[in-house]
Amino acid sequence: MRKIIFIITLLTLSLGLWYFLIKSEDYRVTFEVNNPKGAVYEHIINWNYEKPYNNKVLETTSKTPFTEISQIFSDKKQPELNINWRLKKKNDSTTRVIALFSGRDYDFNRRLKIIFSKTDFTNLSIDFASKLKEYIQKQNKTYHITKIDTTTFESQKYLYKTLKSPINGKARAMMFQNGSMMNYILSNNLSLDGFPFVEVTAWNKETDSIEFNFCYPITEEHISLNKAISYAEKKGFEALFIRFNGNYNKSHVGWYAFEDYFEENDINKDVLPIEVFLNDPQLGGNEMNWEAKILLPI
Repeated sequence: MRKIIFIITLLTLSLGLWYFLIKSEDYRVTFEVNNPKGAVYEHIINWNYEKPYNNKVLETTSKTPFTEISQIFSDKKQPELNINWRLKKKNDSTTRVIALFSGRDYDFNRRLKIIFSKTDFTNLSIDFASKLKEYIQKQNKTYHITKIDTTTFESQKYLYKTLKSPINGKARAMMFQNGSMMNYILSNNLSLDGFPFVEVTAWNKETDSIEFNFCYPITEEHISLNKAISYAEKKGFEALFIRFNGNYNKSHVGWYAFEDYFEENDINKDVLPIEVFLNDPQLGGNEMNWEAKILLPI
């Protein structure tokens, strides 16, 4: 009996030391969303707790792309929070979000109260995680991606401009260059041979920036007369394939699905996709009917 009491006492003391002195967070909330990890990561970076962006209440202090984000929440009407978001892939379509909340300073009484009841701190933490989940679910309704399949990219002759932009500014950069590309094609009596596409050549995940070639396929060989516009040929290839529907400024969500696929299958390969755009956004219409093919050479 004494040994049992001793063991129970030792375990209780050890648990108490861990909870009050070692455990990094005051409170933990976990939830799941139907997104690739990269998409969740981007949503967290862009979210501002439903506040106007001219009233920034969330500051990102550190981040590991697609895996972990540390933030400070500071709002005059509520206590300051330190938040550590950890993202774990559950399966091919679901990400588990682990939110670790702690106060600005260590508070023994706060931790003690959390054991026995819900407090203002725990209510704020739960509300915080719930609002983020609602925000992500709302964003999910603005686009759709299919599961990964395989396809073939046919050989192409094409003109292109090399551009740089934030990852979510790709569509805007294309729109600004579209007029000059089309004017060049028309003024040189060239014939289009398919849909415009983007060939990503570099992706900096730390800064969320990309370099890419904005391409228009043409039927004939051509020596470019414009320093900003180049000519190239690309041989056909087999590719992994995702179909995207939605506004093209969100099409990179499909890239994150490739990232998850490579992580799950322990494949060491850069995700530098080709996107083929099957609709002209300038014609308007329901964005969910816009379609892009996202290809990754095998």
